[in-house]
Amino acid sequence: MLIDMHTHSSGISGCCQLNAFEIVEAAKEAGLDGIILTNHYDSEGHQDYGSKADYVENYIKEYYEAKACGERVGLKVFFGIEVTAEFMERIHLLVYGVAEDFLRNNPELYNLSLKELYELVHKNGGVLVQAHPFRHNCPVLDTDYLDALEINCHPLYKTTHYEDVKAGALKGGVMLTCGSDYHGDTYRAFCGVCFPEDVRTIEDISQYIKNSSQITLKVHEVDGISENRVYNK
Repeated sequence: MLIDMHTHSSGISGCCQLNAFEIVEAAKEAGLDGIILTNHYDSEGHQDYGSKADYVENYIKEYYEAKACGERVGLKVFFGIEVTAEFMERIHLLVYGVAEDFLRNNPELYNLSLKELYELVHKNGGVLVQAHPFRHNCPVLDTDYLDALEINCHPLYKTTHYEDVKAGALKGGVMLTCGSDYHGDTYRAFCGVCFPEDVRTIEDISQYIKNSSQITLKVHEVDGISENRVYNK
């Protein structure tokens, strides 16, 4: 089961060019089995909506709209979060495996330190992944407080930084994940993580990342073809 672990929709992520239905259709047409909707979650979003509660509820509503679209076309849509961290410029962190109430109970995730966010996510049964390290020269963060690093196949960047990210993950003893960071740009990156068929829920996905020592990624390099790469932690 191939799941793109990093996607967006325009209802929350204003930088995305496609709405929830269009994102789901594009993923289905590309041949994916599922996506994790990881819309941007940041302090600017709260300012745009006027209140934290309104922002959170609209964020969750967008996920359910995408999930309903997925059910109509036969694509699994899972709940995720991409937190824009305030502690360091350009750092984005992906949260998987938490319930929607996690946001309701913790509306200011972007104000937490890496350690605080990691401990909170783990307390709630999830995992924390650094999104697209090395993009814009962003360093690999302290892997003591990460479960994985992401191989990112965004079509507007020249490389996935696969070898550098892999080296950072091996050094830190953490897992790799893979996603497109798809915003409707240029082409649909055919990429993600190849999960066993018995991985059916976002909680299953979270536990697989946390407990597995091996993972198969489908990596799409720019101007290249998608290929499977096996990573051993």
